[in-house]
Amino acid sequence: MNFLLKATAFLLTASNLVLAAGLSKTQVANIKNAEDVSFVHDFPKNPFSQLVIDDKAMVRINMTNNSPLSKTVFGITGYYTDPEDAGKDPVKISSDKVQILVKSGKTIHLKYKFIPQAHAGTVGLLVVVDYYDSDEPAYKSVGALQSIQLVYGDSLFDFQRYNVYINLEELIV
Repeated sequence: MNFLLKATAFLLTASNLVLAAGLSKTQVANIKNAEDVSFVHDFPKNPFSQLVIDDKAMVRINMTNNSPLSKTVFGITGYYTDPEDAGKDPVKISSDKVQILVKSGKTIHLKYKFIPQAHAGTVGLLVVVDYYDSDEPAYKSVGALQSIQLVYGDSLFDFQRYNVYINLEELIV
């Protein structure tokens, strides 16, 4: 059983590395980053970046402010993009208006929640974070950028999931 879990994790991790190869933050237009502010993201409930269509999904974005000025986050917007080029025809998913203060030297955890509603397959997911400080009226940074797999939920037609099970069974036998 332990082998099965390790093999599954390896296969899914390897497929995600291949998917993430084409996207770059430099492809995204109209970005204005603040110095000494960084972003790291993950999918806490979907570690393999497979999101189920019509089910709630969440991207957790950790924003670290190492600048001397406090920042105020006022918006988070998600987009579907081309899985190879984040600047190519982005499609807006939704926007959340927030008011969150990020003091100097602190990290906050932003949550972008959405319900994937697109065709099954590989898409790029871009999440843009809007914020300001006392020196600048608006910054716009990439909080998350990653290729994801949109899949249908459990059904008789979930060929991708069955294919993984069949391949793992062949490895064991």
